Amino acid sequence: MAARVLWNGTAVGWLGALHPGVASDVGLKGDTYLMEVELPLPGRPWGFRDPLRTPANLRDLAVIAPRDVTYRDLREVLRREGGDLLERVDVFDVYEGPSIPEGQRSLAVRLTYRGARTLQDTDVDPEFARAIDAVRREGWTVRER
Repeated sequence: MAARVLWNGTAVGWLGALHPGVASDVGLKGDTYLMEVELPLPGRPWGFRDPLRTPANLRDLAVIAPRDVTYRDLREVLRREGGDLLERVDVFDVYEGPSIPEGQRSLAVRLTYRGARTLQDTDVDPEFARAIDAVRREGWTVRER
């Protein structure tokens, strides 16, 4: 054993390097490390969610809004108006610069849509359009390419 894994001072597992000869025998290249952890961790709730079986349909949206509009504000509007298929809203860019009006910034988010079956654009387009309409009702601008 190379190292013990501790959780709040309690040993819950170990971590170590696999012998290079063993790694090579099973077709692994480079350094290989193994870890074993006892679950659930003490004092930590445990849960499991089945792996998602349908692919996501992703849409990116850049919104120009006053500087005091937070990602949280934008996310709440999109969650409220984004439709039943909207699974996640994640920010991936915040930009202030020459192409953005003074006192404003661009917040770019990725909207993840998912359903019980593989979604087509025709399933997502109306929900995405509602999200864009909600942004505009807030007085914010959708940034075009």
